[in-house]
Amino acid sequence: MESQATALRLALSAEAQARRVAEDPVHGGAATATDAWLAGLLGSTRASQAAGVRLGELLATKYAVTREAFAAGRLRADQVRVIVNAAEQAPARATSGQLATAEEVLVGKATGEGTRSGRGMNAKRLRQAARRMFDPVDPGLADEHEQAMLTRERKGRRGGDVPVVA
Repeated sequence: MESQATALRLALSAEAQARRVAEDPVHGGAATATDAWLAGLLGSTRASQAAGVRLGELLATKYAVTREAFAAGRLRADQVRVIVNAAEQAPARATSGQLATAEEVLVGKATGEGTRSGRGMNAKRLRQAARRMFDPVDPGLADEHEQAMLTRERKGRRGGDVPVVA
């Protein structure tokens, strides 16, 4: 249920962004942007709400398989972030069809539907599997993607980079 509630909150955040609710003097008040409006409304930080708005927008516009599994409660928020982060780092030459197939593979691994044991992968194991998410589609593409993700992870550990979606 927690996943379903979080999925709904992210969808509402993306919708508030699309409708520019924060700019409405009646609803938005003195907020400067959607993330600030949500932070005030929910008593959280602007940074955490900005990450949520971004994730909600990506789920609404690009990652239907992940969005549907999350809304059904089959994925946890940390797994969703791993899938979306990995997909957002796809090589530029990856087609939308290749990306959709790779996304489906990761969702299957996260839910357990795509694993031999039938058990889903936790976020740490899923992050490792995500490096090779394009393997079933194109091994060369998988090599490129893995290299890009490992480079980004190394930079992140040194403090020189941040995740695509927090």
